[in-house]
Amino acid sequence: MYNFYPDGKKLLDDSDQRKQTLLRLQDQYRQIEDLYLAFAKKASAFNSWFENAEEDLTYPVRYNSVEEIRVSIGREIAWLLIGRWFTIL
Repeated sequence: MYNFYPDGKKLLDDSDQRKQTLLRLQDQYRQIEDLYLAFAKKASAFNSWFENAEEDLTYPVRYNSVEEIRVSIGREIAWLLIGRWFTIL
């Protein structure tokens, strides 16, 4: 019998090795794609939260009297003091 491909075994081995390498790479790319998708979902949620926070913080503050301003300042000072007190603990 004639052997038309003397390096046939080597060719099959190299081909199988290349296939395994490509399958590993395909799995890595799939994992990267999953990470991109997870990031996109979290980024979307964060973007929505950020836009709402920005909207809340840029909302104009209106007072009808000087007394309302004093009460508001007092609340802010109390909030700042309580916040610092909790960070000390």
